[in-house]
Amino acid sequence: MKDTKRDQWLDPVEIARVALRNLTARGLPPTPENYASEYCKVAGITPVLPPIPEAALSPESQQLVESLLAQVSETSADLATGVDQFQVDTGPLFAGLDMAPTAEAIPRLLQAFTRSTLTLRQTVEASRAELAEIRRQLDQANGELTRATELAHTDFLTGISNRRAMNEVIVRDIARAQRDTDSYAVAILDIDHFKAVNDQYGHAAGDRALVHIAMVAKSSMRETDAIYRYGGEEFVILLPGASAQGAHFVIDRMRKLVEKTPCMVENLKINLRFSAGVAELQVGEDAAELLARADKALLEAKRNGRNRVSVARHPLAAVQSIKRSISSGG
Repeated sequence: MKDTKRDQWLDPVEIARVALRNLTARGLPPTPENYASEYCKVAGITPVLPPIPEAALSPESQQLVESLLAQVSETSADLATGVDQFQVDTGPLFAGLDMAPTAEAIPRLLQAFTRSTLTLRQTVEASRAELAEIRRQLDQANGELTRATELAHTDFLTGISNRRAMNEVIVRDIARAQRDTDSYAVAILDIDHFKAVNDQYGHAAGDRALVHIAMVAKSSMRETDAIYRYGGEEFVILLPGASAQGAHFVIDRMRKLVEKTPCMVENLKINLRFSAGVAELQVGEDAAELLARADKALLEAKRNGRNRVSVARHPLAAVQSIKRSISSGG
Protein backbone atom coordinates (compact mmCIF):
# COMPACT_ATOMS: atom_id res chain seq x y z
CA MET A 1 0.00 0.00 0.00
CA LYS A 2 1.30 3.49 -0.83
CA ASP A 3 2.57 5.49 2.16
CA THR A 4 0.98 8.89 1.44
CA LYS A 5 2.42 10.56 4.53
CA ARG A 6 5.94 9.39 3.73
CA ASP A 7 5.65 10.56 0.12
CA GLN A 8 4.50 13.95 1.38
CA TRP A 9 7.66 14.37 3.46
CA LEU A 10 9.82 13.34 0.53
CA ASP A 11 8.34 16.22 -1.51
CA PRO A 12 11.00 19.01 -1.59
CA VAL A 13 8.31 21.69 -1.92
CA GLU A 14 6.55 20.50 1.22
CA ILE A 15 9.88 20.21 3.09
CA ALA A 16 10.76 23.79 2.10
CA ARG A 17 7.39 25.07 3.28
CA VAL A 18 7.66 23.32 6.64
CA ALA A 19 11.26 24.48 7.10
CA LEU A 20 10.37 28.12 6.48
CA ARG A 21 7.30 27.82 8.71
CA ASN A 22 9.46 26.41 11.52
CA LEU A 23 11.94 29.25 11.20
CA THR A 24 9.14 31.79 11.41
CA ALA A 25 7.67 30.08 14.47
CA ARG A 26 11.08 30.17 16.19
CA GLY A 27 11.65 33.81 15.26
CA LEU A 28 14.76 33.01 13.19
CA PRO A 29 15.63 34.88 9.98
CA PRO A 30 15.66 32.72 6.81
CA THR A 31 19.42 33.08 6.30
CA PRO A 32 21.13 30.46 4.09
CA GLU A 33 22.63 28.81 7.18
CA ASN A 34 19.33 28.69 9.10
CA TYR A 35 17.32 27.59 6.09
CA ALA A 36 19.78 24.80 5.12
CA SER A 37 19.94 23.56 8.71
CA GLU A 38 16.17 23.51 9.15
CA TYR A 39 15.58 21.95 5.71
CA CYS A 40 17.96 19.08 6.55
CA LYS A 41 16.33 18.67 9.96
CA VAL A 42 12.83 18.43 8.46
CA ALA A 43 14.01 16.10 5.68
CA GLY A 44 15.88 13.90 8.15
CA ILE A 45 19.19 14.14 6.28
CA THR A 46 22.70 15.04 7.38
CA PRO A 47 23.85 18.50 6.25
CA VAL A 48 26.57 18.31 3.61
CA LEU A 49 27.42 21.99 3.48
CA PRO A 50 29.43 23.79 6.16
CA PRO A 51 27.72 26.74 7.85
CA ILE A 52 28.19 30.05 6.10
CA PRO A 53 29.94 32.58 8.35
CA GLU A 54 27.78 35.63 8.97
CA ALA A 55 30.76 37.87 8.25
CA ALA A 56 31.01 36.47 4.70
CA LEU A 57 27.84 38.30 3.66
CA SER A 58 27.40 42.06 3.70
CA PRO A 59 24.08 43.42 5.02
CA GLU A 60 23.03 44.12 1.43
CA SER A 61 23.88 40.58 0.29
CA GLN A 62 22.17 39.15 3.36
CA GLN A 63 19.00 41.11 2.55
CA LEU A 64 19.11 40.00 -1.08
CA VAL A 65 19.49 36.31 -0.18
CA GLU A 66 16.66 36.53 2.35
CA SER A 67 14.45 38.18 -0.29
CA LEU A 68 15.28 35.49 -2.85
CA LEU A 69 14.58 32.73 -0.34
CA ALA A 70 11.23 34.32 0.40
CA GLN A 71 10.51 34.37 -3.34
CA VAL A 72 11.46 30.69 -3.63
CA SER A 73 9.13 29.90 -0.73
CA GLU A 74 6.27 31.87 -2.29
CA THR A 75 6.80 30.34 -5.74
CA SER A 76 7.02 26.83 -4.27
CA ALA A 77 3.85 27.44 -2.30
CA ASP A 78 2.04 28.66 -5.43
CA LEU A 79 3.18 25.58 -7.33
CA ALA A 80 2.08 23.27 -4.51
CA THR A 81 -1.28 25.02 -4.35
CA GLY A 82 -1.72 24.65 -8.10
CA VAL A 83 -0.99 20.91 -7.92
CA ASP A 84 -3.40 20.53 -4.99
CA GLN A 85 -6.10 22.42 -6.87
CA PHE A 86 -5.57 20.26 -9.96
CA GLN A 87 -6.13 17.16 -7.84
CA VAL A 88 -9.27 18.69 -6.35
CA ASP A 89 -10.63 19.66 -9.77
CA THR A 90 -9.84 16.42 -11.56
CA GLY A 91 -10.76 14.02 -8.76
CA PRO A 92 -14.52 14.17 -9.48
CA LEU A 93 -13.83 13.92 -13.21
CA PHE A 94 -12.04 10.61 -12.84
CA ALA A 95 -14.78 9.44 -10.51
CA GLY A 96 -17.32 10.33 -13.20
CA LEU A 97 -15.40 8.30 -15.77
CA ASP A 98 -15.52 5.28 -13.44
CA MET A 99 -19.31 5.59 -13.34
CA ALA A 100 -19.62 5.00 -17.11
CA PRO A 101 -20.87 8.50 -18.11
CA THR A 102 -23.29 9.06 -20.92
CA ALA A 103 -22.26 10.24 -24.35
CA GLU A 104 -23.52 13.75 -23.49
CA ALA A 105 -21.44 13.92 -20.27
CA ILE A 106 -18.13 12.89 -21.83
CA PRO A 107 -17.55 16.21 -23.73
CA ARG A 108 -18.28 18.17 -20.54
CA LEU A 109 -15.82 16.01 -18.59
CA LEU A 110 -13.16 16.48 -21.25
CA GLN A 111 -13.69 20.27 -21.30
CA ALA A 112 -13.39 20.44 -17.50
CA PHE A 113 -10.29 18.28 -17.55
CA THR A 114 -8.76 20.45 -20.30
CA ARG A 115 -9.43 23.63 -18.28
CA SER A 116 -7.82 22.12 -15.15
CA THR A 117 -4.82 20.90 -17.14
CA LEU A 118 -4.37 24.33 -18.78
CA THR A 119 -4.54 26.07 -15.40
CA LEU A 120 -1.92 23.72 -13.97
CA ARG A 121 0.30 24.22 -17.01
CA GLN A 122 0.12 28.00 -16.63
CA THR A 123 1.03 27.67 -12.94
CA VAL A 124 4.00 25.42 -13.72
CA GLU A 125 5.27 27.72 -16.49
CA ALA A 126 4.93 30.79 -14.29
CA SER A 127 6.76 29.05 -11.45
CA ARG A 128 9.50 27.90 -13.82
CA ALA A 129 10.02 31.45 -15.09
CA GLU A 130 10.09 32.87 -11.57
CA LEU A 131 12.58 30.24 -10.38
CA ALA A 132 14.79 30.88 -13.44
CA GLU A 133 14.85 34.60 -12.61
CA ILE A 134 15.65 33.83 -8.98
CA ARG A 135 18.53 31.60 -10.09
CA ARG A 136 19.85 34.39 -12.32
CA GLN A 137 19.80 36.80 -9.38
CA LEU A 138 21.48 34.24 -7.13
CA ASP A 139 24.21 33.70 -9.74
CA GLN A 140 24.70 37.45 -9.94
CA ALA A 141 24.87 37.76 -6.15
CA ASN A 142 27.35 34.89 -5.99
CA GLY A 143 29.52 36.57 -8.59
CA GLU A 144 29.49 39.84 -6.64
CA LEU A 145 30.36 37.99 -3.44
CA THR A 146 33.25 36.24 -5.21
CA ARG A 147 34.57 39.55 -6.53
CA ALA A 148 34.24 41.13 -3.08
CA THR A 149 36.18 38.23 -1.55
CA GLU A 150 38.92 38.59 -4.17
CA LEU A 151 39.18 42.32 -3.48
CA ALA A 152 39.39 41.65 0.26
CA HIS A 153 42.39 39.37 -0.40
CA THR A 154 44.20 41.68 -2.85
CA ASP A 155 46.56 44.56 -2.11
CA PHE A 156 45.07 47.56 -3.90
CA LEU A 157 48.48 49.12 -4.72
CA THR A 158 50.60 46.24 -6.03
CA GLY A 159 47.81 43.96 -7.22
CA ILE A 160 49.28 40.95 -5.42
CA SER A 161 47.63 39.08 -2.56
CA ASN A 162 47.61 40.74 0.85
CA ARG A 163 48.37 39.68 4.41
CA ARG A 164 44.85 38.36 5.00
CA ALA A 165 45.21 35.98 2.05
CA MET A 166 48.67 34.94 3.24
CA ASN A 167 47.35 34.11 6.71
CA GLU A 168 44.81 31.74 5.21
CA VAL A 169 47.19 30.07 2.77
CA ILE A 170 50.12 29.55 5.15
CA VAL A 171 47.95 27.73 7.70
CA ARG A 172 46.78 25.27 5.03
CA ASP A 173 50.30 24.92 3.62
CA ILE A 174 51.85 24.16 7.00
CA ALA A 175 49.17 21.61 7.88
CA ARG A 176 49.81 19.84 4.57
CA ALA A 177 53.61 19.99 4.93
CA GLN A 178 53.48 18.67 8.51
CA ARG A 179 51.14 15.86 7.47
CA ASP A 180 53.19 14.83 4.44
CA THR A 181 56.59 15.60 6.07
CA ASP A 182 57.47 17.90 3.16
CA SER A 183 59.96 20.75 3.27
CA TYR A 184 58.47 24.22 3.53
CA ALA A 185 60.04 27.65 3.93
CA VAL A 186 59.07 31.29 4.16
CA ALA A 187 60.95 34.52 3.53
CA ILE A 188 60.24 38.06 4.74
CA LEU A 189 61.57 40.87 2.53
CA ASP A 190 62.03 44.47 3.58
CA ILE A 191 63.07 47.23 1.15
CA ASP A 192 66.27 48.85 2.35
CA HIS A 193 66.08 52.58 3.20
CA PHE A 194 62.54 52.85 1.87
CA LYS A 195 61.88 56.02 3.87
CA ALA A 196 64.75 57.69 2.01
CA VAL A 197 63.07 56.81 -1.30
CA ASN A 198 59.86 58.53 -0.16
CA ASP A 199 61.74 61.53 1.21
CA GLN A 200 63.93 62.02 -1.85
CA TYR A 201 61.57 61.17 -4.69
CA GLY A 202 58.09 61.53 -3.16
CA HIS A 203 55.42 59.09 -2.08
CA ALA A 204 54.30 58.44 -5.67
CA ALA A 205 57.78 57.13 -6.39
CA GLY A 206 57.62 55.09 -3.20
CA ASP A 207 54.40 53.49 -4.42
CA ARG A 208 56.01 52.78 -7.77
CA ALA A 209 58.94 51.17 -5.97
CA LEU A 210 56.60 48.80 -4.13
CA VAL A 211 54.96 47.77 -7.40
CA HIS A 212 58.39 47.32 -8.99
CA ILE A 213 59.65 45.06 -6.21
CA ALA A 214 56.48 42.95 -6.40
CA MET A 215 56.75 42.50 -10.17
CA VAL A 216 60.49 41.72 -10.20
CA ALA A 217 60.06 39.29 -7.32
CA LYS A 218 57.24 37.46 -9.12
CA SER A 219 59.34 37.15 -12.26
CA SER A 220 62.14 35.35 -10.40
CA MET A 221 60.07 32.96 -8.26
CA ARG A 222 59.38 29.31 -8.92
CA GLU A 223 55.89 28.43 -10.17
CA THR A 224 55.01 26.94 -6.79
CA ASP A 225 56.03 30.04 -4.81
CA ALA A 226 53.69 32.89 -3.89
CA ILE A 227 54.31 36.51 -2.87
CA TYR A 228 52.18 38.62 -0.53
CA ARG A 229 52.22 42.26 0.56
CA TYR A 230 52.81 41.88 4.29
CA GLY A 231 52.50 45.55 5.19
CA GLY A 232 54.42 48.78 4.57
CA GLU A 233 57.53 47.89 2.58
CA GLU A 234 57.52 44.25 3.66
CA PHE A 235 56.66 41.22 1.54
CA VAL A 236 56.33 37.53 2.41
CA ILE A 237 57.28 34.73 0.04
CA LEU A 238 55.88 31.25 0.67
CA LEU A 239 58.08 28.49 -0.74
CA PRO A 240 56.42 25.03 -0.63
CA GLY A 241 58.83 22.14 -0.92
CA ALA A 242 61.89 24.32 -0.25
CA SER A 243 64.55 23.68 2.36
CA ALA A 244 66.36 26.56 4.06
CA GLN A 245 69.19 26.24 1.54
CA GLY A 246 66.83 26.12 -1.43
CA ALA A 247 64.83 29.10 -0.15
CA HIS A 248 68.05 31.08 0.37
CA PHE A 249 69.04 30.37 -3.25
CA VAL A 250 65.66 31.55 -4.60
CA ILE A 251 65.52 34.72 -2.49
CA ASP A 252 69.17 35.66 -3.08
CA ARG A 253 68.63 35.27 -6.82
CA MET A 254 65.64 37.58 -6.42
CA ARG A 255 67.76 40.06 -4.46
CA LYS A 256 70.41 40.18 -7.20
CA LEU A 257 67.77 40.69 -9.89
CA VAL A 258 66.23 43.60 -7.97
CA GLU A 259 69.68 45.10 -7.52
CA LYS A 260 70.33 44.93 -11.27
CA THR A 261 66.88 46.22 -12.29
CA PRO A 262 66.38 49.94 -11.53
CA CYS A 263 62.88 51.24 -10.90
CA MET A 264 61.96 53.82 -13.55
CA VAL A 265 59.92 56.80 -12.36
CA GLU A 266 59.45 59.17 -15.28
CA ASN A 267 63.08 59.84 -16.33
CA LEU A 268 64.58 58.81 -13.01
CA LYS A 269 66.32 55.53 -12.24
CA ILE A 270 65.88 54.49 -8.63
CA ASN A 271 68.18 51.73 -7.46
CA LEU A 272 66.46 49.49 -4.92
CA ARG A 273 67.77 46.89 -2.53
CA PHE A 274 66.14 44.63 0.02
CA SER A 275 67.08 42.55 3.02
CA ALA A 276 65.45 39.21 3.73
CA GLY A 277 65.14 36.55 6.37
CA VAL A 278 64.46 32.91 5.51
CA ALA A 279 63.17 30.17 7.82
CA GLU A 280 62.45 26.51 7.16
CA LEU A 281 59.47 24.86 8.85
CA GLN A 282 60.32 22.58 11.78
CA VAL A 283 58.27 19.70 13.16
CA GLY A 284 55.43 20.93 15.34
CA GLU A 285 55.95 24.58 14.37
CA ASP A 286 52.98 26.80 13.54
CA ALA A 287 52.68 29.79 11.22
CA ALA A 288 53.32 32.41 13.91
CA GLU A 289 56.49 30.66 15.11
CA LEU A 290 57.78 30.17 11.57
CA LEU A 291 57.20 33.80 10.61
CA ALA A 292 58.76 34.99 13.87
CA ARG A 293 61.98 33.10 13.08
CA ALA A 294 62.03 34.52 9.54
CA ASP A 295 61.53 38.02 10.96
CA LYS A 296 64.41 37.48 13.39
CA ALA A 297 66.60 36.43 10.47
CA LEU A 298 65.52 39.59 8.62
CA LEU A 299 66.68 41.72 11.56
CA GLU A 300 70.00 39.89 11.47
CA ALA A 301 70.38 40.69 7.77
CA LYS A 302 69.78 44.37 8.50
CA ARG A 303 72.26 44.40 11.37
CA ASN A 304 74.89 42.81 9.13
CA GLY A 305 74.75 45.59 6.54
CA ARG A 306 71.45 45.09 4.62
CA ASN A 307 71.10 43.97 1.00
CA ARG A 308 71.56 40.34 2.00
CA VAL A 309 69.60 37.19 2.89
CA SER A 310 69.97 35.58 6.32
CA VAL A 311 68.74 32.11 7.24
CA ALA A 312 67.08 31.53 10.61
CA ARG A 313 68.78 29.02 12.83
CA HIS A 314 66.98 25.86 13.84
CA PRO A 315 65.18 26.64 17.13
CA LEU A 316 66.91 23.67 18.79
CA ALA A 317 70.29 25.02 17.71
CA ALA A 318 69.59 28.23 19.60
CA VAL A 319 68.75 26.26 22.73
CA GLN A 320 71.93 24.17 22.39
CA SER A 321 73.96 27.36 21.94
CA ILE A 322 72.58 28.76 25.19
CA LYS A 323 73.33 25.49 27.00
CA ARG A 324 76.92 25.54 25.72
CA SER A 325 77.29 29.13 26.85
CA ILE A 326 75.99 28.28 30.33
CA SER A 327 78.19 25.19 30.67
CA SER A 328 81.27 27.14 29.66
CA GLY A 329 80.47 29.86 32.14
CA GLY A 330 80.10 32.41 29.36
